Amino acid sequence: MLKLTIPPAAEPVSLTEAKAHLRVDGSADDALIAAYVGAARQYVESATQRQLVTATWELGLAAFPCADRGGTPPRIELQRPPLATVNSVKYDDADGVEQTLAVNVDYVLFTPGDSPTGPLPFIEPAFGRAWPTARAMTNSVRIRYDSGQAAASVPSALKAAILLIVGDLYANREGQFAGSGIVVAPNATVDALLWPFRIVAV
Repeated sequence: MLKLTIPPAAEPVSLTEAKAHLRVDGSADDALIAAYVGAARQYVESATQRQLVTATWELGLAAFPCADRGGTPPRIELQRPPLATVNSVKYDDADGVEQTLAVNVDYVLFTPGDSPTGPLPFIEPAFGRAWPTARAMTNSVRIRYDSGQAAASVPSALKAAILLIVGDLYANREGQFAGSGIVVAPNATVDALLWPFRIVAV
């Protein structure tokens, strides 16, 4: 199970940038526009399976993976790239006592090139090591890591997609926004901007 534990501290598109895109001068709609920016960012992240601005995620597993029949190392993929850092790899042992694994001693981290069709970042046992036996319970293995980048480093195409969605929401607010989610598919331009960044399972 993957859960967001610390959300991003900022949006990739500022309120000022959004208002400039919408050509809004007053402050009456600031809260509304900010909500649209957040919703648009969430849509872009969901559509691309990427983390835009740095946030902390925790991956919970019931056990460490086993090597397959071909002997492929039992790697654990870390979703929502780009990966910034792995904060901790912890597990509950057979007695229910929490243990912490050491990077480059118990496990190693691999960060392949940021390609939509390439492998995700992953960890696997260090040379000569194997994953330990964890207590067979939900979330007995917990991997906490940071993904994303500074708001200023988010690719321009993704920022443009957010602005286009915000503009659409602002102009058609009654038909396209419900609660905290977008309920109508974005236009073809947004799809074109997002397409090169979508993570594709291989």
